[in-house]
Amino acid sequence: IHNERYFDLTNLFPNTIWSALFLTIYSLFENALNDICNLYVEKNSLLLTPKDLKHKGIKRYRIFLKKVIKIKFPDNSVNWEVIKNGNQIRNSIMHKAGKVDQENDQKIVNIIGGRSLFN
Repeated sequence: IHNERYFDLTNLFPNTIWSALFLTIYSLFENALNDICNLYVEKNSLLLTPKDLKHKGIKRYRIFLKKVIKIKFPDNSVNWEVIKNGNQIRNSIMHKAGKVDQENDQKIVNIIGGRSLFN
C-alpha cells in the first residue's frame, strides 16, 4: 500500500494537476477567441458566426478572424506555432489521457522533445 500511495503522490497526482492546469489555461484562451469573434458578430449584426464554419476550435476562430473580420492574423509567427502545438497537446490529454505512442504520435513526440507527457 505504501508503494501505491507513494506513486500516487509523486507521479499520478502532480501529473493530474499539471494536466488540469494546462487544459484550463488552453480553454480560457480558446474561449477568449470565441468571445472576440462573437462580440464582433453582435456589434456588426453579422449573419455568419464562427459556428457556421466547418472547422473546430482555434482553427475555426483563426479562419473567422482572417476571412470574416479581416484582421492581419499572425499565423506565420512563432507564437501561433506554439499555440498550435498546445492544441496538439490539449487533444492528446483530452482524447488519450496524455498517453503518447512513439509510432503513431510523432508530432506530439516532436513537440514535447521525446518525453512522455506523464513520465
